[in-house]
Amino acid sequence: MNKPLISTLFCALVTLAGCSSTPIATSTNSSQDSAFNNNATSSSLCNSDPVQSLLGKNPNPSVMAQAKQLSGAKQLRTLLPGQVMTMEYNPERLNILVDDADTITRINCG
Repeated sequence: MNKPLISTLFCALVTLAGCSSTPIATSTNSSQDSAFNNNATSSSLCNSDPVQSLLGKNPNPSVMAQAKQLSGAKQLRTLLPGQVMTMEYNPERLNILVDDADTITRINCG
């Protein structure tokens, strides 16, 4: 093999090696990790455990206000059957899913 070909192959190999994906730990801070825990203790984070008693109820304004208060959520999102929803996780948001009969069927944070 000639030197230009070897040099070209070496450069291509180095370039491809730079494009490889290696998982990188972004944080070792456990307080940030707890933001994704549904039972986190921070007052701004959602906790859906206290509001599970609202399953089967009608999502009227007073029930929704109660859900937001009990969960500690900063945001509330009601999801109707077939409604498109974004998939980003928000630890400060309470999701309330209702069925065709306007009954709460699922409550979770995110």
